[in-house]
Amino acid sequence: SGSDSLSLFLSFIQYLDCLCRKQNRKTNLLVATSGDTGSAAIDGVLTTACTHISATVLFPSRAISSVTLEQEWQMVRHAEHPNINVLCCEGTSDDLDVVIERVFADEEFKGRHNLSTVNSVNVLRLIVQAAHYVHVYLSLGLGAEGASFFVPSGGMGHLCSGVIARKLLSGLGTVRLVGCVNENKAFHTLMSEGELRSKGMKLKKTLAPSMDIVVPYNLER
Repeated sequence: SGSDSLSLFLSFIQYLDCLCRKQNRKTNLLVATSGDTGSAAIDGVLTTACTHISATVLFPSRAISSVTLEQEWQMVRHAEHPNINVLCCEGTSDDLDVVIERVFADEEFKGRHNLSTVNSVNVLRLIVQAAHYVHVYLSLGLGAEGASFFVPSGGMGHLCSGVIARKLLSGLGTVRLVGCVNENKAFHTLMSEGELRSKGMKLKKTLAPSMDIVVPYNLER
């Protein structure tokens, strides 16, 4: 459930802050968001009263994305907090993902600024999400009959976590994963026609901004 997911995420933030205190260092979370991840990261830092973690959140302008006014407000209302920075950027969520990947590929820069992230470029994000699947499966006592998970998919992070969870649950029952997409359906095109057409594909605004991603960047995983 959503509450279980949030509880697990907050526990991770608390543990990271405790670890930073013991090591006498600070961690800066650099987060790109197409809707929900940014506000979740901010809430995590503020709700757990972190003293050694700050968050810098990048989100695409509503002029060229489908980020809602409510989602934007959930982030910018905390912009004056000393541990929070919020930046509205030109470009789509796909453009922001390129920036995040490049930053975290630069080991020297990442180390100098003590950077981490809750985006799925950090494999720990996928492991935490995989735990959600396992928790649901075991809590419902599904057993050998197995289960089907219908997964809203943009960057494919949740679906990738489902693949990890399926490995963890192997032997207990069949886990079927169904990737659900909106009009930005590069993944569906790949699966149905055998061709990835992300390059040159124009982002379409929909009512599900968190899924408005043209390049499914976890596809290789």
